[in-house]
Amino acid sequence: MDLAGDFLVCYFVRRWWGGGLRARSIRLFKLLCLAFFYFSNFPLISNESLSINKIPCNFFLYKSHFKLSFSSKMENSFPSVCTFIAFFFLLLVSASSDVIQDSCDKAAKGDRNINFDFCVASLEGNPKSKTATSTESLVPISIEMAISNATSISSIISKLLKNKNLDNPTRSCLEDCSELYSDAQPNLEIGGQAVESKDYGTAKTVISAALDAPVTCEDGFKEREGLVSPLTKENDEFFQLTVVPLAFINLLN
Repeated sequence: MDLAGDFLVCYFVRRWWGGGLRARSIRLFKLLCLAFFYFSNFPLISNESLSINKIPCNFFLYKSHFKLSFSSKMENSFPSVCTFIAFFFLLLVSASSDVIQDSCDKAAKGDRNINFDFCVASLEGNPKSKTATSTESLVPISIEMAISNATSISSIISKLLKNKNLDNPTRSCLEDCSELYSDAQPNLEIGGQAVESKDYGTAKTVISAALDAPVTCEDGFKEREGLVSPLTKENDEFFQLTVVPLAFINLLN
């Protein structure tokens, strides 16, 4: 790699990762400008290329000459343009990952119920998170994930209730859980709408109500001696998915 390439790498490593999110965003813009000038050899029309000595007298011959010259330059610059686009894409992915890491870290420090690793893994696994530029932009994404999970758990409960061999205590608990998750879904939807209008007070209230579903569901089994919850894993996952947007909203508020 030449000197300019070495400088670009050093600049990225030493300057990009330091400081806060806002500072990194500003440096990203500067870095993209630097990368563009380094990677692109886009054909420019210079006075030399259009000098009278190089232009054929016949207009049609000149037109053909110009097209061939321009086409040749475009072919030479194409790999550099592709490299720049790939580099730009990698920077965007890096930036979104940085937003997720930063947001989950702050959320985990502010709420001991947050599992940092789960927070990061769940958001990075969602394609929509790749366009996230701030904690605020992660809130609706995390709410959508919680709604989807609640729908999935409701389906699991419905399948379990179809088992004719279920004992009455277990069936009763599952029916309670089914009702709890049915209520959780609209609460999360209302929370998402409240976030869009920046009504964070309402959002926190309804999302907190949805957060009661996994806790109450699990407690229902624990309160009956000898019963083992078939939804422990699902309840734990939904709790984490729901507490994340709540923690993010607290950061915004």
